[in-house]
Amino acid sequence: MIVSQLDIGPFTIPVFSAMLAGALALGLGSGVYRLRGQTSAGRAIDAYLAALIGGLIGARAGHVLLHWPYFAAHPDEIIRLNAGGLDPHGALIGGLIGFGIMVRWRGIPAADRRRVLDAAAPALALIALAGWIGCVAAGCGYGAEVATLAAVPPPIAAELPDRFGIGAPRYNTQIFGAGLALVALGALALLDRRDPPPGARFWLTVALLYAGLFVVGFLRGDSVPLIFGLDAGLRADQALNLLLMGGSGWRAVGCWRA
Repeated sequence: MIVSQLDIGPFTIPVFSAMLAGALALGLGSGVYRLRGQTSAGRAIDAYLAALIGGLIGARAGHVLLHWPYFAAHPDEIIRLNAGGLDPHGALIGGLIGFGIMVRWRGIPAADRRRVLDAAAPALALIALAGWIGCVAAGCGYGAEVATLAAVPPPIAAELPDRFGIGAPRYNTQIFGAGLALVALGALALLDRRDPPPGARFWLTVALLYAGLFVVGFLRGDSVPLIFGLDAGLRADQALNLLLMGGSGWRAVGCWRA
């Protein structure tokens, strides 16, 4: 039985929200710890909080845009975060905008900005991992249906619900996504041994995470627009994954060339 909510005293908290909150606290706490002695902890925390606020706004905006036909008919739900719906592409873009505004306002030097970003790289992978695990409980990011479980062995497919709670044999996309997030965490651990230039850890992590989203997108069952309206075309979110993966990879290469 999949548990979707946690009862903590008088409070009921969705498992998805609890997973994300825990990953944020652990990841950003680790980031501040990694920066000890390198830059002001207070300024780094301000930058992370601004990135968090910008990321939440961007995540919701991205979800609304990707599902605009629905929200055009239900405009009252656009700002209802408790109804679910956060987009990872908008989260990254909004987070970087919030981060950029704060580091300039707080006067963090360019070299230190790259170190602050690098320190947050594990947080990105942890948030991705927590998001995919939380989606098991929330039914988000669910896989496309398969004809029968007999033809697709576990754990590739299983009897799983969609976001409306309707169960069916589906690709186990949430587990695939969680596994790829673990790969990103492992790559970070290996990268630390090579002493990469400032900024490279962050941008490589972003590239790996969006590469994973792109791959999993081929097996997802939730509906988003297709590029150019082609029945067999890429999903719009996959196109965004490619753009962010390529742009982040380019920025990582630039860090080594600098």
